[in-house]
Amino acid sequence: MLTQTFLDIAESIGDQNDGLSPAAARKRWAKDVRIMRTVEGVARMLDAADGSMSARATFYEALSSNDLVAFATGVLIDRQIERGYAEIEKQWPKFFTHTTVRNFRPKSIAELHLGAQSFYDIPELTPYPFLKGGGLSEYFIQVGKTGARYGWSFEARLNDDLDQLMEVVRAFPAMAANTEDEKSLGLLINLGTGAPATSFFNVGNANLGQMKLGRESLLRVLRYLSTKRDPYTGGLIPTGTLQLVVGPALEGLANAVMGAGRVVITRVDGTKVETDNPIAGRFDVVVNAKQVGASWMVMPKPGTAAKAPTWFAHLAGYESPDYRYANNQGRAMGGGDLGADEGSFLNDSIEYRARHICGAATGDPALTYASDNTGGATEPVGMPTVADVTYTV
Repeated sequence: MLTQTFLDIAESIGDQNDGLSPAAARKRWAKDVRIMRTVEGVARMLDAADGSMSARATFYEALSSNDLVAFATGVLIDRQIERGYAEIEKQWPKFFTHTTVRNFRPKSIAELHLGAQSFYDIPELTPYPFLKGGGLSEYFIQVGKTGARYGWSFEARLNDDLDQLMEVVRAFPAMAANTEDEKSLGLLINLGTGAPATSFFNVGNANLGQMKLGRESLLRVLRYLSTKRDPYTGGLIPTGTLQLVVGPALEGLANAVMGAGRVVITRVDGTKVETDNPIAGRFDVVVNAKQVGASWMVMPKPGTAAKAPTWFAHLAGYESPDYRYANNQGRAMGGGDLGADEGSFLNDSIEYRARHICGAATGDPALTYASDNTGGATEPVGMPTVADVTYTV
């Protein structure tokens, strides 16, 4: 159930005119003083009608006799549904860098490789030298249209004493959020098993292994990723903020491994020594609530590394889902509009529709690693061994 009253929503419309809603015209509505006064007035009527029979009667009379009241009611209800989408937690922003595209054609994401270069010292009256030559990688992302339609008959509406038919329509925002997660998370994991998606994590990308999650495994991955070099310039690739991504099954273990202040380390000669946790603060633990199974992965936090491994796109101007009903009821013989729940002119059907435009793509795999957590010996070429990361204090 939404926490905001209709009045809360009405007062915030004018504050959010930089954002885009399912109906682009809402940006104009927020600037129209007359309409905004009506919206706020209708919001008060709607909130009062929730607990008062007399207020409900007043509202229904105004709704049936005033076109502007009907219009303002639609604005508020539409915005309330939209708020549902915004309030639902989505998993993809934890892992994907956000972008927008202008149309349905593929958008190129170019990545220039210059490495960690610095300016040269320039003696007096000497020419400026050129930087070392770099390279260019190019990835493409494309959005697509998704949606669904749902409806029922006029007779079913009359028989629906508990208003259950509208439950599907009220679930449209959750469906939009699920669509975004499925399109994006499916590029990283098998949504059914939770195993790393081999289209991105594979031998060719040198980012797939089998290590069990633990302190030594993370030390190996940390050294592996932080010592990678740019193939164009030879410089080390800055990793940004690394995230340890796990599903709910490994959440407790991940927090225990990362949260320990002091640990006992076995030295190469077999003796043990207590020391500070060498990986404390080196990874942010991030839980993918939709990741089943026991796989785990490491990747940069979105926006912190030059080589972004994942991208998520919305269509500019259509970032939020679009919700509509079929406005084909006709008009009453005496004049005046009819509500959508009166049924279509042709066959008395009542229909609602949702549309959402989005897309996801993978980018540079250099700073990523995933394990199926089976404990096998298969690791990417160049992965440090346990001995490489074992302290000899």
